[in-house]
Amino acid sequence: MFIETPKMHKEWQALIKREPLLLDLFRAAQSIKDDGRRKYPFDEIKVWYLEFKPILIGLVGHARKDDPVLGTCSAYEVAYEIISNEVDRQIHKELLKGKRRKS
Repeated sequence: MFIETPKMHKEWQALIKREPLLLDLFRAAQSIKDDGRRKYPFDEIKVWYLEFKPILIGLVGHARKDDPVLGTCSAYEVAYEIISNEVDRQIHKELLKGKRRKS
């Protein structure tokens, strides 16, 4: 997990002003639940690569050709760190909840 810095948060705020769908993706990460409906294991790797990364790469990074700021490696790195950290946090919270229920 990467340590988020004030500079990164400032850059994140600038990115979500340019592309509000990034904030929607972050909110989706905040609302991750282990509802048992996934057809793959509930872990941060599977959830990230199957649910979040495919959307993120269309919003920031080299695939984003229409915006000189959103189309940069830096934009991808900031969005990746913020959103993937939230995916990790939520999955770990859900896994802890599940362990508590079983005890």
